[in-house]
Amino acid sequence: MRERPPIFDLNHSSSPLARGLVFAGLGSGPGAGMYVDSSFARNHGLLTNMDPATDWCNTDIGPAILLSDNNDSITVPDAPSLNPTSELTLWTMCYPTDLTTPAYPSLFGKGWAQQFNLIADYSGGGAYAGNARAIVHIGGVRRDLTNGSAMVVNKWQSVAMVVRSGYQRLYHNGVGADPFSYTGAITVTANDLLIGDSSSQQSFAGYISSACIWNRALSPSEIAALADPSNVNLSCGGVPLIREPRPMRNFIGQAGGGGAATFPWLWTRNSKVIGASA
Repeated sequence: MRERPPIFDLNHSSSPLARGLVFAGLGSGPGAGMYVDSSFARNHGLLTNMDPATDWCNTDIGPAILLSDNNDSITVPDAPSLNPTSELTLWTMCYPTDLTTPAYPSLFGKGWAQQFNLIADYSGGGAYAGNARAIVHIGGVRRDLTNGSAMVVNKWQSVAMVVRSGYQRLYHNGVGADPFSYTGAITVTANDLLIGDSSSQQSFAGYISSACIWNRALSPSEIAALADPSNVNLSCGGVPLIREPRPMRNFIGQAGGGGAATFPWLWTRNSKVIGASA
């Protein structure tokens, strides 16, 4: 019997969940300070206030990055592809180790007070204290959404937000809260995308194995599929990214009369070069 292929496999652009994918932060590997975006947008990030030699970890569901609550983060520079205005899906697979401090530990986003963010809210009080929280600015107004499903520590959990025209919905472990209806375009900013922290330094403590953005609204069945790690090939066919110390000459966009840039590191998968970095 052939093994069932994963629903989300970055080895294959025909994978249903590859459509509209503009950021696929699935990590790199031990010793690497670069956070690789495996989507075709190539919005790569850098580890901030972290030690790549110790903060990359192998877990029971695959590679993950370990973040503490002292402003560890991954910084992804702003890019046009990270600013959808009509439809948006954010999704992460996370493993919190502490949800008591700070007040609003940020999973990832481009600013809870300016654009969009996923957070684990353990300080709001009332019936929804401790639940996942989704924030998006639509039509110039901040929209908050939570649900009745509490985040827990020391367990892998799927958190997602789906936005389309007049609609916002938060999902926890594949189960959606009641949707809200809003009108207007999603606000665009020049903020960097931060993973594990926010511009107000609300750091997340725990592991993040993936953080992805789509410029379309994923369906409830797609979100439910992502909540099951067995459906998701996060390591791209089980073959990790490898950083190799070989120079690569880049002649694309070379200024007239100037020398070509030299990048001391190649990034390969299955011996195929997929990128380079300084």
